[in-house]
Amino acid sequence: MKYHRLFGSVGFALLLVSQITGFGEIIPANRRITWQGNTGIPGGVPVRTTVFANVKNAPYSALGNGSHDDTSAIQSAINACPANQVVYLPTGTYHVTGMFTINSPITIRGDGPGKTIIDAYGSGRAVFAFNASTNDYSYGTPPTPVHNITGGLTAGSTSITLDSASSVAVGGYLMIDQLNDSSFVTIVGNEGSCTWASRASGTRAMGQTVEVTSVNGTTIGISPGLYTTYQASLSPQAVVVSPVVKNAGVENLTVRCNNTGYTANFNMTACAYCWIKNVEDDYADGDHVDCFTSYRCEIRDSYFHDAFSHSPGQTDACVFLAKKTSGCLVENDILWRLHVSIMLNWGASGNVIGYNYSTQTFDSGSPNVLMQDLSCHGAHPMFNLWEGNYALSLHPDSTWGSSSHGTAFRNYIAGTSTANPPLTGRGPVVTGSTWQQYQANRAINLDFASVYYNIIGNVLGNSYFKTNNGVYMVVAPAARSYDTYRYIFSLGYTGAGDGGGDALESTKPSTTMINHGNWDIVTGTQKWDPNISDHTLPNSLYLTAKPAWFGTLNWPPIDPANPSTAVPTSLPAGYRFVNGTNPPSSGATTPQPPQNLKVTP
Repeated sequence: MKYHRLFGSVGFALLLVSQITGFGEIIPANRRITWQGNTGIPGGVPVRTTVFANVKNAPYSALGNGSHDDTSAIQSAINACPANQVVYLPTGTYHVTGMFTINSPITIRGDGPGKTIIDAYGSGRAVFAFNASTNDYSYGTPPTPVHNITGGLTAGSTSITLDSASSVAVGGYLMIDQLNDSSFVTIVGNEGSCTWASRASGTRAMGQTVEVTSVNGTTIGISPGLYTTYQASLSPQAVVVSPVVKNAGVENLTVRCNNTGYTANFNMTACAYCWIKNVEDDYADGDHVDCFTSYRCEIRDSYFHDAFSHSPGQTDACVFLAKKTSGCLVENDILWRLHVSIMLNWGASGNVIGYNYSTQTFDSGSPNVLMQDLSCHGAHPMFNLWEGNYALSLHPDSTWGSSSHGTAFRNYIAGTSTANPPLTGRGPVVTGSTWQQYQANRAINLDFASVYYNIIGNVLGNSYFKTNNGVYMVVAPAARSYDTYRYIFSLGYTGAGDGGGDALESTKPSTTMINHGNWDIVTGTQKWDPNISDHTLPNSLYLTAKPAWFGTLNWPPIDPANPSTAVPTSLPAGYRFVNGTNPPSSGATTPQPPQNLKVTP
């Protein structure tokens, strides 16, 4: 998998960037940021109408017949396309043997999933790579200037002072980090030390990526403001991120991989305001999406299903945000039959995972184990929001270190699942061979270095808990069952098989967690923190109103006061998965989904 002992308390104040009106009493100012207006592409994904080229026309002359190699023809159109125009791939099956590289603000658009099909038989970083540069700003020695931050270190600050402004320009990007604060940031997990969590051998795991809004000598305006207060004693620094690909997108097509060696179907490295929209990923050789050191990108309205490898390793068949990626939005997606669905690693911060439908994650080597589909798996993700998802497990694990200050709001989290063959390889789903994942059944699973989490207003647990020894909460070092009992909350343990008593266990996940307004199936009640008087849950923490793509569906879709309404079809993504169509009366703004949601050989 993408690869603490936790003592003491937070060594500095983590202050609010701005207030959330009417909600401050539930989540204190030092535990949250303002996601509204600070995630995703401002104004939404741009709709471009000027078509530069139909790739089937001269001089490109792609055939789209499923056998001719169209790689060069499509890449030539991409290279020649002017800014803010469209490379159009009409209906057809495009056999490709390489990697498409996108370096400019253009749109690559098909006729829709299942109509325009990229049938990929190559290898390398990705089928679609946003940015030819493979510079790795978060690991090793950055290829661009690194400046010390000498002022403006308080949380919410939109102005910082550097020791030099070399290569810093308005519209550019900085990756901000500092040495690990040993009171709550660590790269030591139950499988060892994650030296690859950041540059400087993992010693700068926590941080964020920001946009430069002004340069006045060495005083630099940034957006958004700092998520936390950085400490001068921990040598905060700003890494210049360059080159950056801005305002590029891929939409309305299928990518079909064939187990030939791609690391991911899509790779976004050092991107800003880029997008993947209304795509179907029909199997992945590795990950479905890798998003690294990027800023305010969107992965939306899409359908990611199946993988050739359902096992731990360098890839996890997931949508993967990492390397200080900040302010990105993963919204309204279907994720089916993956190893892990959405993983946040290596300093991913300030991102929103909203209104996705995830089901039937599994490990082919341990198919009875419930895999984490909403995951943090390597030091140090922080201030991320999971809202409105229909999922199986929220599991910020401590396998490769710590994470903190995440918020789970108005999700349905089942705590267990069923799945169906095939366990490996491409093939039709065997609907008559369903198995129950009865091991490691935990809805909210905060491992020993996962601290300061806000679990607010969720619906937790499914009917399997009622008939198979459901337990409300287990806290380390108490004995914990692997396959006999199912837990709504599991707090402070190490790996999935930890039964209690491991030396790394900690009570800090339980003592720092806010558990408020959640309904669970074991107790059949909505529980409130007795120390929090505010019992009014807002509809959303990042949306100002019901989105148009919800159509006639209820808003908000997950209501812990009415848990019976939390069904797959309460979300547009779940509605698409079940019915193959958008919710009724969705309007023109609703994405068109894949119409055939079953895997074919």
